[in-house]
Formats: sequence, structure tokens, C-alpha cells
Amino acid sequence: MVDSIDNYLDEEASRLFKRYQDDCRNGASGFYDADEYASVVSTLMLYEDFPQAMQVLGQARERFPSSVELKLKQAELDLEAGFSRQALSIIEDLERVEPYLFEVHLVKGHVLKELSRIDQAREAFLAARANGAEDIDVEMGLAAVELKSGNSREAWEHMRKFIGFESDTVETGNRFIDMAVEGDLLPQAMEFVRKLLKENPYRVLYWKMLSELAEEAHCYEQALEAEDFVLAIIPEDKEAWLRKFRLLEFIDTDENQLEFYLELEKRTEDAGERVAVWLRIAQEYELAENFPNAWKYYQRLLSFPDTRQYALFRCGVLCHFFHDTAAALRYFRMALAEPEAPESDPGNTARIYRAMARSFYYRGEADLNWEYNKKACETSPDDRFHLYALVEDACDFGLQGQALAYVEGLQAASPSPFLDLCRAVLEYESGNREDSYAYFAKALSLDAESCRDADVRFAGYYQADPRIGELRDAVSPPFDEENIEDEEPYGFYGPDWDGQGDGVVSVPLS
Repeated sequence: MVDSIDNYLDEEASRLFKRYQDDCRNGASGFYDADEYASVVSTLMLYEDFPQAMQVLGQARERFPSSVELKLKQAELDLEAGFSRQALSIIEDLERVEPYLFEVHLVKGHVLKELSRIDQAREAFLAARANGAEDIDVEMGLAAVELKSGNSREAWEHMRKFIGFESDTVETGNRFIDMAVEGDLLPQAMEFVRKLLKENPYRVLYWKMLSELAEEAHCYEQALEAEDFVLAIIPEDKEAWLRKFRLLEFIDTDENQLEFYLELEKRTEDAGERVAVWLRIAQEYELAENFPNAWKYYQRLLSFPDTRQYALFRCGVLCHFFHDTAAALRYFRMALAEPEAPESDPGNTARIYRAMARSFYYRGEADLNWEYNKKACETSPDDRFHLYALVEDACDFGLQGQALAYVEGLQAASPSPFLDLCRAVLEYESGNREDSYAYFAKALSLDAESCRDADVRFAGYYQADPRIGELRDAVSPPFDEENIEDEEPYGFYGPDWDGQGDGVVSVPLS
């Protein structure tokens, strides 16, 4: 959950920090007492500007060398910087001077935890409680200590004591989530937050916590449902809009989300967020076969380096839908010329090659179809669907002998069930029926994935040849044509249509 710094700054602290910023801009040193310096340092720490916080603290300690508050800030900054022993030395000095200051014991507990001095860390947090520290801070510290020592069960007993109050904040919610993940306590945490929601059904903080816990547990539908509750309570909650947008990426649903994406587009001003929304809108329009609008959004994405290659590729696919293979090939070649975006799927180039192979298939150019199908296979050898396409296209063009020699070479290098399936089809199409039956039997019986692939890609052989049908029926579960669904990405390589050659495109191509 987004935790705004404004939640931790009262009016006085905000006014003081603004004064400090004005002094910095004007080159003035300004005068601050020890408490004011401590406040400025705390604010800089909230902004995670630790170098500046250290600089200000150095100036402050020169002016107020005896300030306990500033020494405590020094220990906190040293701990943040990883200088735990140095922090401990400062804290032990403070403890001798101010043994009843609970803040000293709280910081000491966290320092000792980092030094893996578990028993002493527990004692420090208990001493903080005895000296007036709030139970929430103590329980949070004790939970962190138990997690550090690997005692998840004991950590849970402390975790459930620092959440569930009127005073709960985003900070405590985030700490609860982080600890649940660290301690592998997601089921308990989700059930606990659900109980809180039964008592507080309109507490947005708890719905957001449930959403993030469910996402961490990969329960994406539950996470999405929680975000919908947030939006029902606060329709303008931008964080919920963006989280719902991201969660939809993980959920396989037939429900069209176009209306949601279009509304999010209106609410989005950040350029990076808007590009991501445009991409999802383009895909939704394409899935709905609203190709002119899909085209419009893909064209927008051409202006951004991270989406340009993919948008060029999809524009090529759309050209297939309009039967313009010449335009499709232009877009695919432009996509190949683009540098791949950082962290992109290494199989992107292979997909473009395969799309080009489809273009040449529709144009009846067998040699180029073979060349680019082969490039796809060799660029992404672990993607079995590229090889299935090569086999199918080769059979359609009467090149089964050439394909058979190619698959035999792959089998010699690295045998696998999906190669056996390809071999079965090619042997059958080459007239070698007994060899084909043997490879079908092997592929179908040894690997569930190959059996599923056969149901998706080559089920026609079950009807064409009763013996192959019998081989398939011997495998459990039996073949059910109504439940077969192609696992490949939607329309990824262009649709099939009757006839070949170019057609008229009904959207403007650039």
C-alpha cells in the first residue's frame, strides 16, 4: 500500500521542514534548536534522503553535542546505514544516561536484532514496554525478532497483537503484510484480516491489506475482489484503480474489461501508466475483433520505445485480418529492425519470424514459409508450437519429407515427446503408417502435454484413421473435442481465411 509521508508530518513538522528547504535554497544556515534539528532529520529519513539527514545531523551535533534526542537520531541513522555495532555503542551510552527513556530501548531492540543477539533484543523490547512504549511498537519489534530467529509461530502471536485497532495505519498494515510474507504466514494473515473485515466491513485499510496478502499468495481473484470492495467504498481511490489494472493481468477471465480500461485511461495522467493502459485497451479491442480501434491504439504505442516492437508486430497481425500480407510483412520487418525492449521476452524475435512464415503461407510461397518457420524454431527451440507450425505448413505444401529429415535431426540431438508427436504426423503424411502409429503411441502415452497438444493440433488424425483414434482413446482421460482449447496466445500469428493473396485494408496504414 502507498504510504504517504504526509501521514507522518503534523502541521508544525511540515512548516519546519519547509523553512529548512527555504533556507537551503537561499544558502542560509538558519538557526534551529535541538528538537527542531531532530524533526528535520526525521523528515529527511522519511524521504529516505539519508546522506542529507546525516549532513544535517552532523551540523546539529556540533551545536548541541549533549542532546540525547540527536544522539538517538545518530543511532537510528547508523542502524539504517548498516553500522549496527556503532549504533549499539551510542545506544549503550544513552542507556547509562537515560535508562528510563523507552525510545532508547526500542532502538536498542532493533539494533540487537540486526546483530542476531536474539535474547537481548527480546529483553530490550520488553524494557521499552516497561518504560512506557506503546504496545504496537513493542509487539512489532518482538515479531521482527522472532522472524529473524526463524520462529514463525511465535512471530505470529506478536503480529496479531499490533493490528486490528482504530489507530491502525498504512505503516502498520504494510509491516503486517511484509512479516506475513517473510514468515510464510499468508493463510493465517488472510484469515485474520477477513475476521477484521467482518467487524469493520467499510474499513478500506483492511480491504487493501487483504488484497495485497491475497496477491502475495497468488490468489488473484480474491485480491481483485478486495480491490472492487475498495472502489465500492471510495470510487476515486487511484491506488485501487491501478492495482485492479495490474491484477487483471494475472486473471484468466472471459469477461471483457474494456469499459474499465477506458475509464482508467481518463483517470491516468502519468505517461508510463497511460502507455500500459493503452496497451491493454488495444488488446481488448483486438480480442473483441474491433480492429480499427485496436489499430488506433497500437499506432499510439509506436511512439514509445518499450512498446514499439510489440505494436509493430500487432499491426502486422491486424494487417493479416485485412488480408494484406504485403503490409503485414512490412510491419514484421520493421519490428525485427527494432531493438528489443529491456527485460523483454527473448522469444519475441521467434514470434515475428513465425508471423512472417504465416504471411508467406498465405501468399503460397513455400520456400520462404519454410525458411521463416525454421528461423522461429531455431531462435526459440524450447517453444514447441513453432515446430508444430512448421510441421503443419510443410504438410500443406507437400514438404513433409524435408520436414521429416529436419525433425529426425532434432531427435538425434535431444529426444522429447513433442518431437515424437511431430515425427508421428510426418511419418503418416509420408505414407509410413506403421512407423507413424508407433510414434503416435509413444507420444500419447509418455507425456500428458504431448497428448493435449495432439488433441489441439492434430485431432483430425483421430477421425481420419481409426487406429490412431484407438491409440488416443487408450489414454486417460478420453478425448473430448468440446473441451479442447488452444493454449497459444490469441490471434498471435494472424487468422486463417479462405483464399490467399492481398486484400483491401479498411484502416489507414502508415
